[in-house]
Amino acid sequence: MTLIDQSKRLAHRVLYLPALLALLLALLLASPAQAQVYQLRPGLLVDMGQSTAYVMQPRGGVAAVALDSGQTRWQSDGMDRPISLVGGRLVGQAEGTRAGQLTLVTLDGQSGQQLGTAVVQLESQVLTSVDQGLGVRFDIQAQRPDSVDQIDWRFQRRTVKGAPIGPEPTDISSQGALRMNLTASTVTAINSVANPWDSAAAIEETLELDGVPGRQFRALGGAHLLASQRRVSDSPADRYLWQIYDRDGTALGRFSSMVSFTPFLVRDGIVLLVNPAHAMRDGDRIVETPLSLVAVDLASGKPRWIMEIRDTRYRGPLPS
Repeated sequence: MTLIDQSKRLAHRVLYLPALLALLLALLLASPAQAQVYQLRPGLLVDMGQSTAYVMQPRGGVAAVALDSGQTRWQSDGMDRPISLVGGRLVGQAEGTRAGQLTLVTLDGQSGQQLGTAVVQLESQVLTSVDQGLGVRFDIQAQRPDSVDQIDWRFQRRTVKGAPIGPEPTDISSQGALRMNLTASTVTAINSVANPWDSAAAIEETLELDGVPGRQFRALGGAHLLASQRRVSDSPADRYLWQIYDRDGTALGRFSSMVSFTPFLVRDGIVLLVNPAHAMRDGDRIVETPLSLVAVDLASGKPRWIMEIRDTRYRGPLPS
């Protein structure tokens, strides 16, 4: 091969290289990013990409919370229950004030600025309160926490019997599905593709860690594993030992928990989970602890921060 032929081949390679790089860049941009938004519990969304949790505040409204510090980045009274996070826009429910009416609100996920509102007319007997009442509840959630293609809602009213006073109310059960257009802030009713209310979500155990004692569970997203062991303790807060591993079986840390399992996330050395409301005896007094979002530091096994969140369950008196 002559020197001229070698130069021609080299020139062709130089010309093809930019085109190849451009093609690879286009493919990367076109590929859908892996979802990083998770629902830790109804009304509590976590954006792993932005290290932010969107929570219901105890006395109404929502707040964006930094995962590493627990500091509030912003708060808004315009929304009361987060539902989905799509393209940096937080979609949620505003407190229901009129029967048969559902208000959906869109906020900017970075600033909390309100971007839009959509009012949906439901059946006249549907009450859209965020908090449960005596025998009454309204549930709403997105089929996927990073999409508004299907938002499912359900209203239930059942008779809670006590001493009969007047005619008993009729039991009601109603449900439906919605699709939201974020650009136009419009909502349309759709036929549900899958019914999330058919049965409660099953807790799935796994056996991926050989030789590790305890029940094993995956973190949301599947990147980490929990081995949970029951142990003898006088304190309800120490009844279980949680040991966290990565998917390769490397132990990352351990800490005490009051529950055998609850959905959890792991990011940057912390475990994010929700502790149920509970009461414990301390000497001759009872100490009540509200429903709380907890970030446990894996290095120390201690909470890095704890934040009270809204408990929507009915805790009032029952009929006698």
